[in-house]
Amino acid sequence: MKAQQSEFIFPPVSHRHDPSTSKEAEKRIMRTGQRKTQANLVLALVVASPGRTATEIGERLWPDDLRGQIGKARRRLSDLKNSGDIYSRVLIDATGKNETESRWWPTERGDN
Repeated sequence: MKAQQSEFIFPPVSHRHDPSTSKEAEKRIMRTGQRKTQANLVLALVVASPGRTATEIGERLWPDDLRGQIGKARRRLSDLKNSGDIYSRVLIDATGKNETESRWWPTERGDN
């Protein structure tokens, strides 16, 4: 199973009330193509190793970016969920309680 390079259509993520730095960061990540590149990395990992949490994905993909790794993973997971390429579930742990983080799997679309 190999994740294809998706042609993502990304909706805006900054809001009217966000500081100007958020809007500038969004423009930069779109202009440089980092948002698409990061989304493809996350999708490939979810396809290759389904059932991981955002924390696990961030640690695996960006091990040297301790401050940003989980945030990057969560933002790209959200993008991929909105595009229909992945879905999440909260699992029940051995004690019968919900886990604290969702786990992510590819949809049929993301698995192509």
